Parts: sequence; C-alpha cells; structure tokens
Amino acid sequence: WPMALPFLKRRMSFELRKFLHYLSWAWALALVYHAPYRIYWLIGIPALVYLVDWFVSLFPRNHLIETMKFERNGESGVVVSFQNPSRFDCTQASYLYLLLPWLSKYQWHAFTVFPHPMEKNCSTVYINKSGDWTGSLYGAIRFPVYKSGYCIGPFRSPFSDSAIKANNCIAGK
Repeated sequence: WPMALPFLKRRMSFELRKFLHYLSWAWALALVYHAPYRIYWLIGIPALVYLVDWFVSLFPRNHLIETMKFERNGESGVVVSFQNPSRFDCTQASYLYLLLPWLSKYQWHAFTVFPHPMEKNCSTVYINKSGDWTGSLYGAIRFPVYKSGYCIGPFRSPFSDSAIKANNCIAGK
C-alpha cells in the first residue's frame, strides 16, 4: 500500500522498491525462528507452494529471443514483434514478462501478448509509454531495430475466457 502513493513512487527507484519487497523474506524467516512451533506450518507450507510454483512457471517458460523487432507506434507506443520460440503457445490473448537487458538488467515487466495479425507463428506486444522503464524504451527506439530480450510466458489471461467472449448482453437502467 505505501508504494501505491504517487509521491513515494516518484521518490524511490524501482530497484529500491523491489528490494524493500524482498525484505518480506527476512521478516518471514525471523518470524519462523522467533515464534511458536506451529508457525513453521503456517509459513513453511505456503512458502513451499510459492517456491514450487515459481520454479515450475519460471524455467520451462523462460525464453531467450534473439531477434525481437522494436518499432515506434505513434507518439507514445512501441510495438515488439517476434517469432514464437518452441513451447510458446500464443493462440489467444495472454500475458508475458519481458526483460530487455540492453535497457535494464533486472527489471521484468508484464505485458499483454497477442498472436501477430499478419505473420504466422509470431507474437506482438504493444507497450505504451507510461513510466520510467517504458519511457526509456520509447526513447531508445528511434527507428525499427532488431534486438534480443528474454520473456517468461505466455500465461493465459483470465480475460480471454470464453465467458467474456459470449454474445450475451446485460443492460440495466
């Protein structure tokens, strides 16, 4: 909650805010070692579930993409297009985490990824300039260029469900 306040976000870099979030691990360890016996189960099982989920979702879906095409889209957008790596199933709207080491070595950002509208077995990410990282990306792309990057995903979006695509309409007064 404190980092949702705009004046705190402006005063602290992303790296510092991320480091402060990692302090929660130190707090959990301190709680485990300074609390009654039953706390091991209350913290240990969720931590184990979290680590297994992290491991399973991170490694099989982590892809190095050598040739991502970056090009500006209007006054505040960047379009990223790439050929889908193996085991990258992007047949509907999904999201992925993107790392561009030539821009920032440690910042992963989540974006919606779509199947490319014209090219088969390719995907597209539309990035709007809305913060420090996206502003730096927009500034770095002056003309269409190919660069490498990493992505984790795709993860199916909860908003691409068939229930949302239904032709039902609910109206009220």
